[in-house]
Amino acid sequence: MSIAEVLHILLRSAAVFIPVLLVALGLSLLATRGTTPDRLRRGRRWLLGAASVAVATAATAQLWVRTGTHGRLLTTLAVPFATYLVVLLLVAWLNRRVHDDPTRLKVRKGLIYLGVLVVAATLVHVWVIRQQVNYTMVLSVVGAGLALALHQVLLSVTGWVLLLIQRHYDVGHRVQIGDLKGDVSDIGIFHTTLVEIGNWVDADQSTGRLVTVPNSFVFTQPIYNYTRGFEYIWHEIRVLVTFESHWRKAQQILLDAAQEGVEPIADKFRTQIRHMARKYMILYEHITPIVYPRILDSGVELTLRYLTEPKRRRSTEAELTGKILDAFAEQPDIDFAYPTTRFYDASREGKATPPPSPPPSDAPQPT
Repeated sequence: MSIAEVLHILLRSAAVFIPVLLVALGLSLLATRGTTPDRLRRGRRWLLGAASVAVATAATAQLWVRTGTHGRLLTTLAVPFATYLVVLLLVAWLNRRVHDDPTRLKVRKGLIYLGVLVVAATLVHVWVIRQQVNYTMVLSVVGAGLALALHQVLLSVTGWVLLLIQRHYDVGHRVQIGDLKGDVSDIGIFHTTLVEIGNWVDADQSTGRLVTVPNSFVFTQPIYNYTRGFEYIWHEIRVLVTFESHWRKAQQILLDAAQEGVEPIADKFRTQIRHMARKYMILYEHITPIVYPRILDSGVELTLRYLTEPKRRRSTEAELTGKILDAFAEQPDIDFAYPTTRFYDASREGKATPPPSPPPSDAPQPT
């Protein structure tokens, strides 16, 4: 390709870019007129800029493709750069307009995936489809080899698609996958990232570690979702009192302590349960706290069962435990029980030593 041809292509490209940019500039000026808030005005500018770059790139790429191999090379270089610029502008607009972290993360990842798809489709169109070459046999052989060598990767991608369709969990949900528990921080094409909870830390609190799980687990591992559908879980606190204690009074103390924390959100409990009952066969007879008594070797065990948020399980338990300790301390007829050990002294507690028994009658008599 001669220098004159290159200059001719560049001039034709400029003839596409400049009118589009001028139109975008005019629309930006119109968007900034009146009493439009500054945030909305800036958002419109970002969107118009991204749209103008996308349209100009598409038109110019179509022009370059028609010029032959050199045009296809220019398209291969320009389309990824322009797509990156468009995605960058859209992400900047997204960061300004969307303040909800999970929503912003999902939309940003969707834009990145869309940009990759656009680049891949453009390159296939430029180098394969427009060449009118039959690549069926080549693609079949390559596809079979990739299916054998990358079957785990393909399973992970398929699992990702299944997660998008069935929505087993979302970013921010607390889940358990097999033996791993954590809060979902990212759902990628190949992996799901969890902020680990539990393990050596009690009461499902964070360990501070990130755990990456391949998406292929959806075909092999059970998924427990703490958040989806119903945002609360049942938790239990066990208290052991002596047999001599007034256990019914202790039972009422536990109920009163739990009821104080449940009453403000009882309506929300009932609303979510009604929604769950419409989609799943889940029916709760009791949503209020309840105490179950049980007789053990060391005393009477009282088990307080109540609803709480998964991420507040430890804090609510600590709060209720403090109330129970304070209330029991004020009651003289309620005492905590605990396992004890008793020592038996036969010389003092056992029976008296019996006299020796007489010898049998057929025994030889002493002379």
